[in-house]
Amino acid sequence: MASTAANLVDHVLPNQPMRQYVFTFPQPLPRLLAWRPELLERVLADIAHVVQIDLRRRTREPEGRAGLVSFLQNFTGDLRCFLHVHSLVPDGVFVEDDGGEVHFVRAPILTQADLQRVVEELARRVARTVQRWHRKLGDKAHLGEDLLDELGRLGEEQIGATAGHRRDRPAARQRRWLAEHHGFTIHAGVTANRGDARGRERLVRYMARPALALRRLSWEDGQVRIDFKQPWRNGVSTIPLPPETFVLRLASLVMPAGVNLVRY
Repeated sequence: MASTAANLVDHVLPNQPMRQYVFTFPQPLPRLLAWRPELLERVLADIAHVVQIDLRRRTREPEGRAGLVSFLQNFTGDLRCFLHVHSLVPDGVFVEDDGGEVHFVRAPILTQADLQRVVEELARRVARTVQRWHRKLGDKAHLGEDLLDELGRLGEEQIGATAGHRRDRPAARQRRWLAEHHGFTIHAGVTANRGDARGRERLVRYMARPALALRRLSWEDGQVRIDFKQPWRNGVSTIPLPPETFVLRLASLVMPAGVNLVRY
């Protein structure tokens, strides 16, 4: 985590304002992406496309180019498999002038309307991508879906009354930097200013963090207790898991061989 952050800040990321985008998807897509690398590649391409289109639109630079460094996180606080994407993006585009020199054009501040347009475009593109992928595979697309469903339900009955159902939780506070459409969500409220190397490093460390910190694990009454970094909206701050459920959840987080968790 520390070495990845240092390398990106020192050698990869430009000294420009940066913004973190967090992309989440409706079920069962998160588990499907975690188990189907070929579909994940296409969805990552969709993300890159809609972000670049938005930056070109806001800067009014149709030939401007943007890049992303994306981190795949496939876990929740209670170790269930839930793939989502954290992307670090320059808050603008790079443009090449007639003399061949490249300069940076900063985008105007992101508005709620801009973010809503991005999430709606992403939802449309990903829906088409999944449909095309499914048609191409035909009957093979169903292979493993029973296993995916089973992994998604691992230990649900063990949380039950402790965690509470989502519908019982208080409604999330409306946030300026959050947009949602048909289960797709984007959060884009965390930034680092130009020249703020320490801020960029903090962002990368957060995005590259592992699924579990050992200091938040404890053993009590024959169960593994996981303490959350922050309480859930319903106030729950820890959950107990039987050892077998804990091990199964860890196993469900193992990505297929050859899948890189950092994408450029």
